[in-house]
Amino acid sequence: MDYRRLPLSMFNLLHDVNCMYMYTIRRLNDLWYLFQIHISRKWGFTKWDRDVYEPMRADGRLVPDGVNVQYRPHHGPLAKWMAAQG
Repeated sequence: MDYRRLPLSMFNLLHDVNCMYMYTIRRLNDLWYLFQIHISRKWGFTKWDRDVYEPMRADGRLVPDGVNVQYRPHHGPLAKWMAAQG
C-alpha cells in the first residue's frame, strides 16, 4: 500500500492508531516488572541469608524483635551481655 496516495485525514488516522498501539505496548513493557515474582535468598525481612540465619539464631546471636531480629555479637561489655541473657 502506498501511503503517499492516502488522503491526509486517513493518513492521520492511521498514524494516531499506530501511536496509541505503540504507547500501549511501551507502557506494558515498562510495567512488566510488576508481574514478575522475585524469590529472595534472605530470611523474611532480615538482612541475613537463609543459610546463615538459622545457625546464628541457634547460637543466640540473633534475637527475635517483632518482624525483624536484633544482632547480639559475642564481644562487648560483659554486663550488657549478661543483662540481655537474663
